[in-house]
Amino acid sequence: MSNPAERPIQPRRGVGRPRGTSMGIRERIATYRFAEKCARTNDKVIALWTNMVEDPNCPWVLRLAAADRLMDRAFGLPVRPIEVDSTSTDFVMTARDIPMGGCIAG
Repeated sequence: MSNPAERPIQPRRGVGRPRGTSMGIRERIATYRFAEKCARTNDKVIALWTNMVEDPNCPWVLRLAAADRLMDRAFGLPVRPIEVDSTSTDFVMTARDIPMGGCIAG
């Protein structure tokens, strides 16, 4: 074992939550105002998705994505299975079927 005098001194972490990690009042107000703006366009967004689903000229990938969004908002997101490997000493969780991004029209 190494000599304790040779090891560098590590600064001690303080107790409790680190400073600056909580959202301040200005950030909360900005977030709330942005949410209000988005809520005002809610009906237009739903109409857009509905039109995409019903438009036979829209690519099927985009129609399916719009239908998924509508169903997720109407009925909630489906439960996603989580695989847990508990045979090793490392605790690893792998979430499957999580969308990695939206569809982009080309």
